[in-house]
Amino acid sequence: MLHVKEDYVNSTEGYSFGGSEMHETYFEDDESGKLFRECQKEYGRCVSKVYVSDTSELLDGEPKQIGWVFQKRVKYEDCDKTYLQEVWVTVYSEPDTVVRTHHYHDFS
Repeated sequence: MLHVKEDYVNSTEGYSFGGSEMHETYFEDDESGKLFRECQKEYGRCVSKVYVSDTSELLDGEPKQIGWVFQKRVKYEDCDKTYLQEVWVTVYSEPDTVVRTHHYHDFS
């Protein structure tokens, strides 16, 4: 299953105002197109892609697309004014791998 993380930006005012933790979607690994269309319905038109670049052998130093940026006009929750909201959707094939290293104190 694909996993996603959303980051929300008020593009009108120029600040980030939150995001989600990475979570599992109901889309299979080969259904990124369906995920994209679902994101368009919820977050608006796609205005850009999210990229990561790295010098490791994994990416061969080339930028790699890892998601999309969607944009739509939404109303503030506390008044009748609107702003341009961007949602940066980063897509993962599986949850992050976390490695914990214990650094015990030596009492000797």
